[in-house]
Amino acid sequence: MSRLFPYLPNQSLSALQDEVSSAATSPAKKDILLVVHNQLDYVTACVESIQQHTKNYNLFIYDNGSDASTRSYLKGLGDEVTLCRDEVNRGFIYPNNFLVQHGDAPYIILINSDVIVFDGWDLVLTGFLEQNPDVAQVGFLGGFLDSRAQGVRAGYGDGVDYICGWCFCIPRSVYDEHGLFDEENLEFAYGEDSDFSMRLREAGRRIYALQVPLAHHFGNKTVKEVMQETNITPYLTKNHEYLQRRWQKFLPSG
Repeated sequence: MSRLFPYLPNQSLSALQDEVSSAATSPAKKDILLVVHNQLDYVTACVESIQQHTKNYNLFIYDNGSDASTRSYLKGLGDEVTLCRDEVNRGFIYPNNFLVQHGDAPYIILINSDVIVFDGWDLVLTGFLEQNPDVAQVGFLGGFLDSRAQGVRAGYGDGVDYICGWCFCIPRSVYDEHGLFDEENLEFAYGEDSDFSMRLREAGRRIYALQVPLAHHFGNKTVKEVMQETNITPYLTKNHEYLQRRWQKFLPSG
């Protein structure tokens, strides 16, 4: 266990209690960004869990050229969401960069469509940021990079290289200062989350991966479908080559 989750054994019960106790008592407004490409069952579960367990939020959804059934479901949400549709799959980077510009809440949450959340998930995210103003990004899982800038193992707490992109929260002030994902050097998807966290750390900002399990990621459901539709190898290769060059001095040797 310690080899796969090197920071987990160091996380004490008091650390878990601190995370839970940080939950905001007065929920701050947040903009939730959700990018969708098919996978209707997971999308429905994700949206319903957000609706059931979240307070004081705007939900922005980018429909990446989904099929008729998914499109119909999203349209049926009506005024509960701000919906944007594209006729093609634009990946993960551009849609989130597009959506984030249209909100104005003090907190921004990115969440994948194959995630479900539980009571207090949003309050812990925003509350942790409120109580720790030196933290620029918080999420429910962190990761470590190898010498090729690829994620190799998971971790929690301080000291992780990046916060996993399937669910994280930042203050809007962090977005205003640092932007979000790098469209100039990265394409479609893959590696944008590690690059974002590394840019924050380079700027002297702290990131933190919660160990409290208030969100569950089913894992790469959309990616598996996209891999059947599109050759994603060029994106993977290009993005990781850039990350390896950009962050070489921060990566482990060998």
